[in-house]
Amino acid sequence: MKLTRPQILEKLTDVLVDHLKGVSPQMVTEDANIKTDLNADSLDTIELVLYMEEQLDFEISDDLLETFKDATVGEAADKLFEAQP
Repeated sequence: MKLTRPQILEKLTDVLVDHLKGVSPQMVTEDANIKTDLNADSLDTIELVLYMEEQLDFEISDDLLETFKDATVGEAADKLFEAQP
């Protein structure tokens, strides 16, 4: 079953808060940059993608992984929504 964008955004927010040190739900806005605002490094980004694969139950391509490295939360949610099988 395909998820809605708000459902994906909620799951992404949960993963970011659960797995990035010092990140609170209030910090995770659609305009927050995952790298610069939430302080995710390259390893964090890879781990986040793995956690999102578990949450969404589909594989995230390497190309999509690259976009996460300098995306806002909203951009990442858009890309995940579009990438659903």
